[in-house]
Amino acid sequence: PMATDIAFSLGVIALLGRSVPMSVKIFLTALAIVDDIGAIIVLAVFYPSHELHPEFLAYSIAIVALLVTFNRMNLHNAALYLIPGLFLWYFVYQSGVHATIAGVILAMCIPSKSPINEVRFYVRSKYYLEKFKQASNNEVSILANQKQLSIIHNLHNHLRQMNPLINRLEHTINPYITFSIMPIFALANAGVVLAGNPIGDGLSPLSAGIFFGLLFGKPIGITLFTFIACKLKIAEIPSDIKWKQIFSVGIIAGIGFTMSIFIDSLAFSNEAIIDEGKMAIIITSVVAAVAGLISLRLSLGKPAKKIKYKKLSELRNY
Repeated sequence: PMATDIAFSLGVIALLGRSVPMSVKIFLTALAIVDDIGAIIVLAVFYPSHELHPEFLAYSIAIVALLVTFNRMNLHNAALYLIPGLFLWYFVYQSGVHATIAGVILAMCIPSKSPINEVRFYVRSKYYLEKFKQASNNEVSILANQKQLSIIHNLHNHLRQMNPLINRLEHTINPYITFSIMPIFALANAGVVLAGNPIGDGLSPLSAGIFFGLLFGKPIGITLFTFIACKLKIAEIPSDIKWKQIFSVGIIAGIGFTMSIFIDSLAFSNEAIIDEGKMAIIITSVVAAVAGLISLRLSLGKPAKKIKYKKLSELRNY
Protein backbone atom coordinates (compact mmCIF):
# COMPACT_ATOMS: atom_id res chain seq x y z
CA PRO A 1 0.00 0.00 0.00
CA MET A 2 1.70 3.16 -1.25
CA ALA A 3 -1.04 5.75 -1.77
CA THR A 4 -1.70 8.94 0.19
CA ASP A 5 -5.21 9.79 1.33
CA ILE A 6 -5.59 13.36 0.05
CA ALA A 7 -8.64 14.25 2.16
CA PHE A 8 -7.20 13.09 5.48
CA SER A 9 -3.71 14.49 4.85
CA LEU A 10 -5.08 17.94 3.96
CA GLY A 11 -7.40 17.70 6.96
CA VAL A 12 -4.41 17.23 9.26
CA ILE A 13 -2.69 20.31 7.81
CA ALA A 14 -5.92 22.29 8.15
CA LEU A 15 -5.74 21.77 11.93
CA LEU A 16 -2.77 24.17 12.00
CA GLY A 17 -4.80 26.87 10.26
CA ARG A 18 -3.16 29.82 8.53
CA SER A 19 0.22 29.21 10.14
CA VAL A 20 0.97 26.69 7.38
CA PRO A 21 2.40 28.41 4.25
CA MET A 22 0.27 28.03 1.13
CA SER A 23 3.30 26.54 -0.66
CA VAL A 24 3.33 23.66 1.84
CA LYS A 25 -0.35 22.94 1.19
CA ILE A 26 0.20 23.03 -2.58
CA PHE A 27 3.23 20.75 -2.24
CA LEU A 28 1.23 18.17 -0.26
CA THR A 29 -1.73 18.35 -2.65
CA ALA A 30 0.47 17.85 -5.73
CA LEU A 31 2.39 15.09 -3.96
CA ALA A 32 -0.79 13.26 -2.96
CA ILE A 33 -2.24 13.50 -6.47
CA VAL A 34 0.92 12.13 -8.11
CA ASP A 35 1.14 9.49 -5.39
CA ASP A 36 -2.43 8.33 -6.05
CA ILE A 37 -1.83 8.30 -9.80
CA GLY A 38 1.21 6.11 -9.14
CA ALA A 39 -0.95 3.81 -7.03
CA ILE A 40 -3.52 3.57 -9.82
CA ILE A 41 -0.78 2.71 -12.32
CA VAL A 42 0.42 -0.02 -9.93
CA LEU A 43 -3.16 -1.33 -9.80
CA ALA A 44 -3.46 -1.32 -13.58
CA VAL A 45 -0.11 -3.04 -14.23
CA PHE A 46 0.29 -5.48 -11.35
CA TYR A 47 -3.30 -6.21 -10.33
CA PRO A 48 -5.33 -6.70 -13.53
CA SER A 49 -9.02 -7.38 -12.94
CA HIS A 50 -8.89 -10.48 -15.14
CA GLU A 51 -7.00 -11.98 -18.07
CA LEU A 52 -5.57 -9.43 -20.51
CA HIS A 53 -7.33 -9.04 -23.88
CA PRO A 54 -5.18 -7.20 -26.47
CA GLU A 55 -8.12 -6.38 -28.74
CA PHE A 56 -9.81 -4.29 -26.04
CA LEU A 57 -6.50 -2.61 -25.28
CA ALA A 58 -6.35 -1.61 -28.96
CA TYR A 59 -9.88 -0.18 -28.74
CA SER A 60 -8.83 1.77 -25.63
CA ILE A 61 -5.81 3.22 -27.41
CA ALA A 62 -8.04 4.29 -30.31
CA ILE A 63 -10.39 6.11 -27.90
CA VAL A 64 -7.43 7.85 -26.25
CA ALA A 65 -6.16 8.95 -29.67
CA LEU A 66 -9.61 10.41 -30.41
CA LEU A 67 -9.66 12.29 -27.08
CA VAL A 68 -6.17 13.68 -27.68
CA THR A 69 -7.29 14.83 -31.14
CA PHE A 70 -10.26 16.69 -29.63
CA ASN A 71 -7.88 18.33 -27.16
CA ARG A 72 -5.46 19.39 -29.89
CA MET A 73 -8.37 20.85 -31.88
CA ASN A 74 -9.20 22.98 -28.81
CA LEU A 75 -12.75 21.59 -28.58
CA HIS A 76 -14.44 22.43 -25.28
CA ASN A 77 -17.73 20.54 -25.49
CA ALA A 78 -17.97 18.27 -22.44
CA ALA A 79 -19.97 15.62 -24.33
CA LEU A 80 -17.06 15.11 -26.76
CA TYR A 81 -14.98 13.84 -23.85
CA LEU A 82 -17.49 12.26 -21.47
CA ILE A 83 -19.23 10.01 -24.01
CA PRO A 84 -15.96 8.54 -25.40
CA GLY A 85 -14.82 8.37 -21.76
CA LEU A 86 -17.59 5.89 -21.00
CA PHE A 87 -16.44 3.69 -23.88
CA LEU A 88 -12.85 4.07 -22.69
CA TRP A 89 -13.81 2.83 -19.21
CA TYR A 90 -15.65 -0.16 -20.71
CA PHE A 91 -12.80 -1.14 -23.05
CA VAL A 92 -10.16 -0.74 -20.32
CA TYR A 93 -12.23 -2.88 -17.97
CA GLN A 94 -12.75 -5.56 -20.62
CA SER A 95 -9.04 -5.51 -21.50
CA GLY A 96 -8.15 -6.82 -18.04
CA VAL A 97 -6.35 -3.66 -16.92
CA HIS A 98 -7.85 -2.14 -13.76
CA ALA A 99 -10.52 0.33 -14.88
CA THR A 100 -9.40 3.11 -12.50
CA ILE A 101 -6.66 4.02 -15.00
CA ALA A 102 -9.39 5.06 -17.48
CA GLY A 103 -10.41 7.97 -15.26
CA VAL A 104 -6.82 9.23 -15.03
CA ILE A 105 -6.35 9.03 -18.81
CA LEU A 106 -9.67 10.78 -19.47
CA ALA A 107 -8.81 13.64 -17.09
CA MET A 108 -5.44 14.12 -18.80
CA CYS A 109 -7.18 14.47 -22.18
CA ILE A 110 -9.73 17.11 -21.13
CA PRO A 111 -8.59 20.69 -22.03
CA SER A 112 -7.03 22.62 -19.15
CA LYS A 113 -6.62 25.88 -21.08
CA SER A 114 -9.20 28.58 -21.70
CA PRO A 115 -10.60 28.77 -25.26
CA ILE A 116 -10.32 32.59 -25.22
CA ASN A 117 -7.28 34.73 -24.42
CA GLU A 118 -7.02 37.16 -21.51
CA VAL A 119 -7.12 40.33 -23.64
CA ARG A 120 -10.35 39.31 -25.37
CA PHE A 121 -11.83 38.29 -22.02
CA TYR A 122 -10.96 41.66 -20.47
CA VAL A 123 -12.24 43.75 -23.39
CA ARG A 124 -15.49 41.79 -23.71
CA SER A 125 -16.14 41.82 -19.96
CA LYS A 126 -15.58 45.59 -19.82
CA TYR A 127 -17.99 46.02 -22.75
CA TYR A 128 -20.74 44.06 -20.96
CA LEU A 129 -20.21 45.99 -17.71
CA GLU A 130 -20.46 49.33 -19.53
CA LYS A 131 -23.66 48.19 -21.24
CA PHE A 132 -25.03 47.04 -17.88
CA LYS A 133 -24.31 50.47 -16.38
CA GLN A 134 -25.96 52.27 -19.31
CA ALA A 135 -29.08 50.09 -19.00
CA SER A 136 -29.45 50.90 -15.30
CA ASN A 137 -32.84 52.20 -14.22
CA ASN A 138 -33.28 53.03 -10.54
CA GLU A 139 -37.06 53.09 -10.88
CA VAL A 140 -37.35 49.34 -11.55
CA SER A 141 -35.60 46.26 -10.17
CA ILE A 142 -33.18 44.19 -12.22
CA LEU A 143 -35.84 41.50 -12.62
CA ALA A 144 -38.00 44.00 -14.48
CA ASN A 145 -35.12 45.38 -16.54
CA GLN A 146 -34.93 43.09 -19.58
CA LYS A 147 -31.84 44.81 -20.99
CA GLN A 148 -29.85 44.23 -17.81
CA LEU A 149 -31.07 40.63 -17.56
CA SER A 150 -29.93 40.00 -21.13
CA ILE A 151 -26.51 41.53 -20.40
CA ILE A 152 -26.18 39.43 -17.22
CA HIS A 153 -26.97 36.31 -19.24
CA ASN A 154 -24.35 37.21 -21.88
CA LEU A 155 -21.76 38.04 -19.22
CA HIS A 156 -22.45 34.74 -17.47
CA ASN A 157 -21.84 32.80 -20.69
CA HIS A 158 -18.70 34.83 -21.34
CA LEU A 159 -17.32 34.05 -17.87
CA ARG A 160 -18.18 30.39 -18.36
CA GLN A 161 -16.24 30.29 -21.63
CA MET A 162 -13.15 31.69 -19.90
CA ASN A 163 -13.22 28.88 -17.34
CA PRO A 164 -11.31 25.81 -18.67
CA LEU A 165 -13.46 22.74 -19.30
CA ILE A 166 -11.57 20.58 -16.80
CA ASN A 167 -12.23 23.16 -14.06
CA ARG A 168 -15.93 23.41 -14.92
CA LEU A 169 -16.32 19.64 -14.77
CA GLU A 170 -14.38 19.47 -11.51
CA HIS A 171 -16.66 22.01 -9.82
CA THR A 172 -19.76 20.30 -11.22
CA ILE A 173 -18.97 16.82 -9.91
CA ASN A 174 -17.23 17.94 -6.70
CA PRO A 175 -20.38 17.90 -4.48
CA TYR A 176 -21.29 14.38 -5.68
CA ILE A 177 -17.75 13.13 -5.02
CA THR A 178 -17.44 14.83 -1.63
CA PHE A 179 -20.82 13.85 -0.19
CA SER A 180 -21.54 10.50 -1.86
CA ILE A 181 -18.74 8.78 -3.79
CA MET A 182 -15.88 9.37 -1.32
CA PRO A 183 -17.87 8.39 1.82
CA ILE A 184 -19.14 5.24 0.10
CA PHE A 185 -15.62 4.45 -1.12
CA ALA A 186 -14.19 4.93 2.38
CA LEU A 187 -16.86 2.83 4.09
CA ALA A 188 -16.66 0.07 1.49
CA ASN A 189 -12.90 -0.32 1.90
CA ALA A 190 -12.42 0.40 5.59
CA GLY A 191 -14.22 -2.60 7.08
CA VAL A 192 -11.89 -4.49 9.43
CA VAL A 193 -12.73 -7.65 11.34
CA LEU A 194 -11.19 -7.48 14.84
CA ALA A 195 -10.75 -11.18 15.49
CA GLY A 196 -7.94 -13.49 16.59
CA ASN A 197 -4.83 -11.75 17.90
CA PRO A 198 -4.58 -8.25 16.38
CA ILE A 199 -1.51 -7.38 18.46
CA GLY A 200 0.30 -10.52 17.36
CA ASP A 201 -0.77 -9.94 13.76
CA GLY A 202 0.63 -6.43 14.04
CA LEU A 203 4.09 -7.91 14.49
CA SER A 204 3.88 -9.95 11.27
CA PRO A 205 6.16 -9.17 8.27
CA LEU A 206 3.19 -7.76 6.31
CA SER A 207 2.19 -5.33 9.07
CA ALA A 208 5.80 -4.36 9.72
CA GLY A 209 6.35 -3.70 6.01
CA ILE A 210 3.28 -1.46 5.82
CA PHE A 211 4.18 0.37 9.03
CA PHE A 212 7.80 1.10 8.15
CA GLY A 213 7.00 1.74 4.48
CA LEU A 214 4.35 4.38 5.15
CA LEU A 215 5.79 5.94 8.30
CA PHE A 216 9.50 5.95 7.42
CA GLY A 217 9.74 5.17 3.71
CA LYS A 218 7.43 8.02 2.72
CA PRO A 219 9.25 10.93 4.45
CA ILE A 220 12.71 9.60 3.57
CA GLY A 221 11.80 8.97 -0.07
CA ILE A 222 9.92 12.25 -0.55
CA THR A 223 12.68 14.33 1.06
CA LEU A 224 15.42 12.50 -0.84
CA PHE A 225 13.76 12.78 -4.26
CA THR A 226 12.92 16.45 -3.65
CA PHE A 227 16.56 17.08 -2.73
CA ILE A 228 17.79 15.28 -5.88
CA ALA A 229 15.29 17.19 -8.07
CA CYS A 230 16.54 20.50 -6.65
CA LYS A 231 20.19 19.57 -7.12
CA LEU A 232 19.53 18.56 -10.74
CA LYS A 233 17.68 21.88 -11.33
CA ILE A 234 14.52 19.98 -12.20
CA ALA A 235 12.60 21.74 -9.45
CA GLU A 236 13.03 24.64 -7.06
CA ILE A 237 11.78 24.96 -3.50
CA PRO A 238 9.75 28.12 -2.75
CA SER A 239 11.46 30.53 -0.38
CA ASP A 240 8.82 30.05 2.33
CA ILE A 241 9.34 26.26 2.60
CA LYS A 242 11.98 24.72 4.85
CA TRP A 243 13.45 21.23 4.48
CA LYS A 244 12.03 20.34 7.90
CA GLN A 245 8.58 21.11 6.54
CA ILE A 246 9.14 18.90 3.50
CA PHE A 247 10.11 16.03 5.80
CA SER A 248 7.01 16.73 7.93
CA VAL A 249 4.82 16.66 4.82
CA GLY A 250 6.44 13.32 3.98
CA ILE A 251 5.31 11.97 7.35
CA ILE A 252 1.76 13.24 6.76
CA ALA A 253 1.84 11.57 3.32
CA GLY A 254 2.07 8.30 5.26
CA ILE A 255 -1.66 8.61 5.92
CA GLY A 256 -2.76 5.93 3.48
CA PHE A 257 -6.23 4.97 4.68
CA THR A 258 -8.76 4.71 1.79
CA MET A 259 -6.46 4.30 -1.22
CA SER A 260 -3.98 2.07 0.61
CA ILE A 261 -6.81 -0.10 1.95
CA PHE A 262 -8.22 -0.30 -1.59
CA ILE A 263 -4.88 -1.56 -2.92
CA ASP A 264 -4.60 -3.97 0.01
CA SER A 265 -7.97 -5.52 -0.85
CA LEU A 266 -6.82 -6.06 -4.45
CA ALA A 267 -3.31 -7.29 -3.67
CA PHE A 268 -4.36 -10.26 -1.52
CA SER A 269 -7.01 -12.94 -1.85
CA ASN A 270 -6.91 -14.31 1.72
CA GLU A 271 -9.46 -12.45 3.88
CA ALA A 272 -7.35 -12.81 7.04
CA ILE A 273 -4.33 -11.25 5.32
CA ILE A 274 -6.49 -8.47 3.86
CA ASP A 275 -7.84 -7.60 7.33
CA GLU A 276 -4.32 -7.74 8.75
CA GLY A 277 -3.17 -5.27 6.10
CA LYS A 278 -6.16 -2.98 6.75
CA MET A 279 -5.45 -2.93 10.47
CA ALA A 280 -1.79 -2.08 9.85
CA ILE A 281 -2.79 0.72 7.44
CA ILE A 282 -5.27 2.26 9.89
CA ILE A 283 -2.83 2.14 12.82
CA THR A 284 0.00 3.54 10.70
CA SER A 285 -2.24 6.29 9.31
CA VAL A 286 -3.17 7.42 12.83
CA VAL A 287 0.48 7.40 13.95
CA ALA A 288 1.52 9.28 10.78
CA ALA A 289 -1.20 11.89 11.33
CA VAL A 290 -0.15 12.58 14.93
CA ALA A 291 3.61 12.47 14.22
CA GLY A 292 3.25 14.60 11.09
CA LEU A 293 1.09 17.17 12.87
CA ILE A 294 3.60 17.53 15.72
CA SER A 295 6.60 17.62 13.36
CA LEU A 296 5.03 20.24 11.09
CA ARG A 297 3.94 22.38 14.04
CA LEU A 298 7.48 22.38 15.44
CA SER A 299 8.95 23.24 12.03
CA LEU A 300 6.71 26.31 11.69
CA GLY A 301 8.11 28.09 14.74
CA LYS A 302 6.06 30.76 16.48
CA PRO A 303 2.59 31.50 15.04
CA ALA A 304 2.42 34.60 12.87
CA LYS A 305 0.83 37.71 14.34
CA LYS A 306 -2.76 38.32 13.35
CA ILE A 307 -3.20 40.93 10.65
CA LYS A 308 -5.18 43.96 11.76
CA TYR A 309 -7.50 44.84 8.90
CA LYS A 310 -8.67 48.38 8.24
CA LYS A 311 -12.30 49.28 8.59
CA LEU A 312 -14.32 49.63 5.41
CA SER A 313 -14.73 53.35 6.08
CA GLU A 314 -10.94 53.75 6.03
CA LEU A 315 -10.69 52.23 2.55
CA ARG A 316 -12.89 54.73 0.70
CA ASN A 317 -9.93 56.38 -0.98
CA TYR A 318 -8.56 53.07 -2.38
